Amino acid sequence: MGLRAFVYFDLLRLYGPIYDTQAGPSSLSLPYRTEFNREEKSFSTAEEVIGFILRDIEAAEALLVKDPMYIEFPSGFTTETLGLDDFLRYRFKRMNQYAVKALAARVYLWKGDKENAARMAKAVIDGKDREGNNYFALVMDNSTDRIFSTELLFSISVPDFDDQVEVDFKVSPSSTFYYLQDRSRVDKMFDVSVDGANDMRYREGQGFSFEAKSAVSLKYQQKGAFSSAVQNTLPLIRLSEMYYILAECESDDKVSANWLSQVRAARGCDDVVYKSKDDREYNIMKEYRKEFYAEGQLWYYYKRHAYKTFQDCPLKIDMTEAN
Repeated sequence: MGLRAFVYFDLLRLYGPIYDTQAGPSSLSLPYRTEFNREEKSFSTAEEVIGFILRDIEAAEALLVKDPMYIEFPSGFTTETLGLDDFLRYRFKRMNQYAVKALAARVYLWKGDKENAARMAKAVIDGKDREGNNYFALVMDNSTDRIFSTELLFSISVPDFDDQVEVDFKVSPSSTFYYLQDRSRVDKMFDVSVDGANDMRYREGQGFSFEAKSAVSLKYQQKGAFSSAVQNTLPLIRLSEMYYILAECESDDKVSANWLSQVRAARGCDDVVYKSKDDREYNIMKEYRKEFYAEGQLWYYYKRHAYKTFQDCPLKIDMTEAN
């Protein structure tokens, strides 16, 4: 149920309309299949698809009430003694009860239901284990974990991850060079002229590798860089997104800025103060831009807010299909 809701929601926000428009909810979007058969399904409106997704999410939540969600096994146990492999050991990174709640927060925000979006995001942040300890906490140091793996609410394990990175990010299969980003663009993106030089999402050797005029993201260069438990990981939902959702849903500017500042402080940046309503949205967008670099979530933010332009748009260079 949870996985079906996740996949259909990505299809909706990718191919469906901008929901927060007059015609958005009533626009035909995609067929929603709940049975495995060959019968043709008619297209449903965006509003209907949202309803189907939320229904699946509610069903998934009910089924996962007793989800054995463990962040780590007790030190005296191993995967061998429990008869589990690493995939089952890291249950907390799969479609678990908190991944479902986080997905619900995303869906409600897309729908424009800020009250329920905030409620679900807060439920994730406040989630506790049997001993009363928080399941999740913001990472304060990524020197040995560039993807903030302990913040991941949902991710997938890709067995041939390194091979795919080699194919997709290298100039050619036999080359030792990766596609480069213009350093000035990265510097602007991470506000280096203000406080971004201390941002661990940007720092040399942690977020990026730099040359004089170029930059390469290290997020997906995981081979030999992390422990085996962290390698081959593709992030899908992060804890930080729940803070950003709360920042967007909160009506009080000071409270909203505090949600944003908590993530910024963990990343090594100064607190933020909004100067206006437009400045509020701009600051939230900038955090999406930094936090989800090379993950695709920023595009959905742009679409949800109907952005017509953004940094480096339109591109001033020709891009081949391979790029």
